[in-house]
Amino acid sequence: MAIGSGQPADDLAISVTTWMPVMGHACAQKPVKVSAIGDGNYVLAPIAASMDGKCELILSIGVPTADGGESPAFRVATPTFVIPKG
Repeated sequence: MAIGSGQPADDLAISVTTWMPVMGHACAQKPVKVSAIGDGNYVLAPIAASMDGKCELILSIGVPTADGGESPAFRVATPTFVIPKG
C-alpha cells in the first residue's frame, strides 16, 4: 500500500474482520493476522472459513503520523468472494 507520498508503506496498522453478509456473522473463527513483507505488500493469514458461502474482508487501516501516533483508522470492505464447499 502507498500513503500520501505515493511511496510504499510498511508501517500501517491493519486489522481484518471476515464477514458473511447473508448470515450476519464472521466467516472465520480464527483471527486473521496481518504481516508487512516489504514494498507496501502485506500478507493476510490464515483466511480459513468456518462454512461455505459469500464472504467479505473488512480492513481497518491506520496510518502513522509525524508525531509518532496513528491516524484514526478508516474501513475498507473488499468485494464479496465465495468460499467453496470442502
